[in-house]
Amino acid sequence: RFKDVDQLIITGAKLVELHPSIGNLKKLELLVLTDNRIKSLPKEIGLLTNLTFLNLTGNKIIDFPEEIANLDKTNGGNLHRIGAKVEDIGEENFKKLKALLPTVHIS
Repeated sequence: RFKDVDQLIITGAKLVELHPSIGNLKKLELLVLTDNRIKSLPKEIGLLTNLTFLNLTGNKIIDFPEEIANLDKTNGGNLHRIGAKVEDIGEENFKKLKALLPTVHIS
């Protein structure tokens, strides 16, 4: 129903999970999920190859799916930047994210 959405902003809403149907939003370019309670992302996040900016700041994400690598330019994606703090996701996850998304600026 919302297939043409290109921006989705959900901040401070106490959101605990992102539904796998997010992968249906093929035109999504901006996804801002700051200050929620998200601990993991669905593997369908990797289907959002038009995404240019993803902001996860303020979420204690404990693991990132391998499919997020599809968002990197080396894999056909368009992601330029992710908002994610080491304090939120931990050093190990930060390193994993950098390895999965080598061309993406993470801050």
